[in-house]
Amino acid sequence: MKQLTLGEFISKLKECSKDYKEQEKTIRFDFCNFEPNGIDSYRGYYDQLALGYKENSFPQELKISQVLEYCEKAIGKTFTGWKGGEYVMDEDTPLWVANSGETGSTAIVGVIDSYEVIIQTAFIDN
Repeated sequence: MKQLTLGEFISKLKECSKDYKEQEKTIRFDFCNFEPNGIDSYRGYYDQLALGYKENSFPQELKISQVLEYCEKAIGKTFTGWKGGEYVMDEDTPLWVANSGETGSTAIVGVIDSYEVIIQTAFIDN
């Protein structure tokens, strides 16, 4: 499977939210009941990004519009790597799943648009 870049991920989310009502769909990862929890430099490759994760916050579930907002703000933003260094992220930056300081080779590879939006992940060994 091909790993998505930040720009590809944003485009796929926008396809799932063509009108305001659709932006209010909930969003989660394809594993357990976890949802995105911000974006940061990926510890595995400091010049790449990772969406953090947390347990679903029922009944106040995360919405697509919230994830789109922090993903779009990451374009052109400078992030500090885990052990230092400054990295400017752009639309071509690969996207992983990991909390701050974690690695794990879990990549974002797709988006499923259903009654909620599911972020597809896969193990990628670079």
